[in-house]
Amino acid sequence: MAVDTALLTGSGAADSITGLLNQANTQTAALDTGEPDSLLDAIALAHAAEVTPNRWLINSQDFVALRKIKDNEGRYILEADLTADATYRLFGIPVTPTNKLPQGTAVLADVGQIAVARDTSPSVTVLSERYAEYDQIGLRVTCRYDLGLLHPEGVIILSAG
Repeated sequence: MAVDTALLTGSGAADSITGLLNQANTQTAALDTGEPDSLLDAIALAHAAEVTPNRWLINSQDFVALRKIKDNEGRYILEADLTADATYRLFGIPVTPTNKLPQGTAVLADVGQIAVARDTSPSVTVLSERYAEYDQIGLRVTCRYDLGLLHPEGVIILSAG
């Protein structure tokens, strides 16, 4: 699952993508990478909103911290799913580690409730003049995207501290 920075955090421009972390009416929870119960609390929030979460998005450094945690029997709580390539699961939910989220931030969501829209007529411009001296052609593609939540309460933003 590829993750785009602007879709998570926003681009910062006033008339641009707000980003998943800045959407209104999402739920918030604490993220403690040393205490797995904080993740279970986020799952409880999702279920209370009548949403079945199907994806964790976790900062890569936080992912490694969680990866080191073992249960009482010495098994890692974040386990690889051998039937699905190198997909990790945390409490049965697939995990996508990403550097597109700031450290200390994670998202738990039903990604089917996240709508990403693209305009239907992107523009493509061939830039042959600038690159002619190098026998090259440049392409500029302009396309607009936006993001919205169909059920905002079904997205839980976890933050450390």
